[in-house]
Amino acid sequence: MFEKWRAPNPMTRAFHDETDFVDDPKILEAIEQLKKKMEAVSDNFEANRTKSNSQNTSKKSQKKANKKQGSSLRKNLKYLFLIIFFLGCSFIIAQMATIAFNQQAAISEQGSEQSQPASQMPMLANLMLKTASYEMLQSDIGKTLEITIVVANEGESVGTPKQFIIELVDKTGNTIIDWPMVVEGEPIEAGETRNFVTRLIEPPTSFANIRVSMNK
Repeated sequence: MFEKWRAPNPMTRAFHDETDFVDDPKILEAIEQLKKKMEAVSDNFEANRTKSNSQNTSKKSQKKANKKQGSSLRKNLKYLFLIIFFLGCSFIIAQMATIAFNQQAAISEQGSEQSQPASQMPMLANLMLKTASYEMLQSDIGKTLEITIVVANEGESVGTPKQFIIELVDKTGNTIIDWPMVVEGEPIEAGETRNFVTRLIEPPTSFANIRVSMNK
């Protein structure tokens, strides 16, 4: 093992130089004790300086580590912000693309409906009031006016009239009396014709003719 070399303390050396000519044992003992105390003080000072240097080195290392950790944290936060920003932009672009696609689909569908050929249009009933005639009948209960209405369906689907409005008019064409006739019976098939009949007992004496209209 190698012993650590230490430079001699100049104060201790001075004491050695001065004790070379002292012969009194008490004085020599006092000087020896003083020399040991000075050496102890010197050793304590050296130890404290070594400890202080070690603490300073440790503080510098810790400060450097904290600085590196802070720089890494800021870099991670920057990357996180960029990721969130790009995700938000992607979401907005996807929403705009969806809206544009839906609008384009709606426009295409509307254009398809407008350009649809007449042969593909939905089939509808086309009810036409062909004729309306009357006949005066005599029965046990008196005179009875029987009215027959003929309706044809010239469309491509079944249909039924909602109601008829029947008017009795005089010789000048003025209305004497009118009433609605509710339609009953099966619907009229496409291309078929159907008769609807109604009766009125004891019509007015001024009656001269009838007038019929149809609500589809």
